[in-house]
Amino acid sequence: MLLLNGKPRECYQNHEEVDVPLAYSDARKECVQILSFSNPIRHREDLQERKGRRAKGTCEWMLKNNIFQEWREGSGKNDSNILWLHGLPASGKSMMTIFLTEALENDPNMGDAGLVIYFFCDSSSQNHTSGIAVLSGLIWQLIKDRPIGQEVVRRWYEDDKVLFTSFNRLWKLFIMLLNGGSEGKVYCVIDALDECDRESQNAILRKFENFFDPEYYDRSLSHVYFLITSRPYEEIRTYLGGFVNADIGGFAEAKDDGAAFVENSVDYLTEKKRFSTEMQGRVRHIIQEKAEDTFLWVSLAMEEVKDAARADIIGILEQLPTGLSSLYGQLLERAAQARPESKEDILRIVNIVAVSLEPLSLLQLAYACQFYAQESEEEQVLAMRSSIHDCKLLVVETNDKVALLHKSVKDFLTDDRYTSGSGLRAAHAFLAYRCIDRCMETGHPNCCFEIWRPQR
Repeated sequence: MLLLNGKPRECYQNHEEVDVPLAYSDARKECVQILSFSNPIRHREDLQERKGRRAKGTCEWMLKNNIFQEWREGSGKNDSNILWLHGLPASGKSMMTIFLTEALENDPNMGDAGLVIYFFCDSSSQNHTSGIAVLSGLIWQLIKDRPIGQEVVRRWYEDDKVLFTSFNRLWKLFIMLLNGGSEGKVYCVIDALDECDRESQNAILRKFENFFDPEYYDRSLSHVYFLITSRPYEEIRTYLGGFVNADIGGFAEAKDDGAAFVENSVDYLTEKKRFSTEMQGRVRHIIQEKAEDTFLWVSLAMEEVKDAARADIIGILEQLPTGLSSLYGQLLERAAQARPESKEDILRIVNIVAVSLEPLSLLQLAYACQFYAQESEEEQVLAMRSSIHDCKLLVVETNDKVALLHKSVKDFLTDDRYTSGSGLRAAHAFLAYRCIDRCMETGHPNCCFEIWRPQR
């Protein structure tokens, strides 16, 4: 039982010392399957689909940034190898993180022994907001292609059946695997930590603060490098402010990225609408003035005008308010004006999606909203897709799953300055009644769990 006797690194380096009977293969597969429920690799792909392609040339400057290079190479003053990058909402943090994880994966200097693991926290999915989800996803990446690591997990699980439901036990396993699972560098990236639930966020932050306290820091983990991104919330700064950190928006290159994104978007619109040079300049100026370096604002503005008549575009852009929350409010108002008969349906969809614990499929959302019940399943899906289009991008469909466009949409829905918040409370109640309806329809008290279960 060398793996359980305090010598994990030697065990990984000498595979012949570990007896892994074939009879245990099914148990190992079960452990890997349990840990894979959040599937960070697939989730990153879904985020890329939801957020769209990165504008050419953007984000690349970070690879040459001194702070990032010192973190990546371990050549800075940060003995604990932690870098915290923070930024305001919709400032491109997740797009930057996606780029960096891909760049690290493709770094020729990594070698076969190096490893990049990551987790993208996502407030729209319960599978991506808990500390257990974060650690499970990271551990899964550490062991999915490593039978010896799988055997470590199997033995831990054999000795402790609550392993996969205990944050503290998973943390100990995670650190042990990091300590012994790789001869090369391990880059561990956690994006949007602020989108974890508060209890999980605090638990993760306390672990980092305590574990990487200079007085107790275990130098055997000097090959592990942690990159964390989040909004610049004070409760996060309390724990991570003592580590090397930087405001992404404070770099001149970040502003250049914003300008490049605007330029790229306007160039695309110019080609489609055949703008004159003068009109192209006016469109660019309006967007630059109103966007306030917010990538998402630019994307939403482009969506608003892409189908508009050329002569109407300047007027539409001039009427758009600055600030995301104000823009969301106007988009909802316009959606209701465009389809007055669908106003209540639009609000119900947005609020149901906002309170759902997981992204719902189109069919699940139709049932949750009590829409199109007399139609065939195929017709329900087509009708829901049309209804989502009416929501003006506040909700989006990706691979048959419906979620809020961005966490800032939920911020808007819960902000009393723009909404009363009663919509979300009503949506919670409505969804509860729909679950009760489902139970009564089938006569099975647990049946609602099946219809809300995420379709994988």
